[in-house]
Amino acid sequence: MFSITPEKHKVKDCSEAQKILDELVSYYNEQRIHNETGEIPAKRWQDAIENGKGKLRPLDTSIDLDMVFSVHLKRTVRKDGTIMFMGKKWAIECPKGTSVTICLIPSVKFMVYKDDRKIWEFHL
Repeated sequence: MFSITPEKHKVKDCSEAQKILDELVSYYNEQRIHNETGEIPAKRWQDAIENGKGKLRPLDTSIDLDMVFSVHLKRTVRKDGTIMFMGKKWAIECPKGTSVTICLIPSVKFMVYKDDRKIWEFHL
């Protein structure tokens, strides 16, 4: 059995821990025989793909992954064409009362969407 304890490996920082975790994941996916299936997971996965039994499909390239993997917040445009977010007014030039969605990627950026269409992007 593969054991990972910080004390055993004398881990002092995250990069050292990541190396150990990478080895652990590799071991479980590429070497260890799974108790229930009796197969090595990576080989089972590859066999499923080769035999047309895989369930995952490639993503449509038109999908906006920034929108998908962000925090979504609803806002209503104010009479001056702005929204309030993070204690500030942001001009988005939409009519008063328009409902928009803010999609936040913390510490990076936020996007403003109206009906699933990006209308603004602000970098933080």
